[in-house]
Amino acid sequence: MNKQELHLHAIARLIALQMTDGDKEKAVELLKEWAYNFPIKSPIKEDSTEKLIRQYLEPDADIDSADIAKFISRFIETKRDLDYEAIHDAILDMKASDFYTTAYWISIATYIKGEAKKACQKCGATGKRIKTVYKTKANRGYELLHLDDLECLCEDCVEKMRLSRKDDWRYADDYDEL
Repeated sequence: MNKQELHLHAIARLIALQMTDGDKEKAVELLKEWAYNFPIKSPIKEDSTEKLIRQYLEPDADIDSADIAKFISRFIETKRDLDYEAIHDAILDMKASDFYTTAYWISIATYIKGEAKKACQKCGATGKRIKTVYKTKANRGYELLHLDDLECLCEDCVEKMRLSRKDDWRYADDYDEL
């Protein structure tokens, strides 16, 4: 048994003793204390996160519609338990130009375009080239948690957005590619 398992076993015995004495509040307090001091990382969470990073955050992705559908069903529609901080860190470690070529971004952008029915969400234009863009910079790296911070815009509306943000210091380091 490793150290964490020994502690868990000892705490479980203490909790069982408290429960037999009828002191449920003390048992709950002990359990909370143990959980705080010895957090357990979920192997499912780690495996899913590592798999997402390894498979979907490689630049210049060779991705087809089946891969996009698999990503959407695995990570968007099921709301999996992922380590979003690890995903965020991996994204922030990338150059923006590389990020926009990953299967992760391509899949999310495709999903958002499908939700918008491939129409510009500002002017309603269809038939033009539509891009998925951030409404704000606040959730970059947390796209899976904040899909509502993404929108589809035609190239004309993207240009208007860029011009409106040009002198705004909050967007000084904005991605070159949207």
